[in-house]
Amino acid sequence: MTRIIEQYTAKEIMSSERLQHLAKEEMLQRVKVLYKVKEILSFPRDGYINISNVAEFYEVEESKVSSLLGIAEELEGELNLLVSKMDMLNVGFLLNESVVAQELRNQVVNIRDAV
Repeated sequence: MTRIIEQYTAKEIMSSERLQHLAKEEMLQRVKVLYKVKEILSFPRDGYINISNVAEFYEVEESKVSSLLGIAEELEGELNLLVSKMDMLNVGFLLNESVVAQELRNQVVNIRDAV
């Protein structure tokens, strides 16, 4: 999906209320995603989180997370099925359809490049 600010010039965006609205919505979504990425990067190294929260975080179905982690179908839906921060990061690297996962990958690359 091409972003509004990549499709139009600043002058075109400023001259159209519709484009202004779309650009604002796009930026708000990006800020929301960045806050989520910050949240996972500041998650305690030895902390654990349940599968449903991982799915909610990445905005995907719980079954997708379970599948990526190799969790048997009969264990899906267990409320106390916990995964580590590393498992949660691994899911982010494997998910293709999650905007949050994509931004997580971008931020990790940026951090690596800064070191």
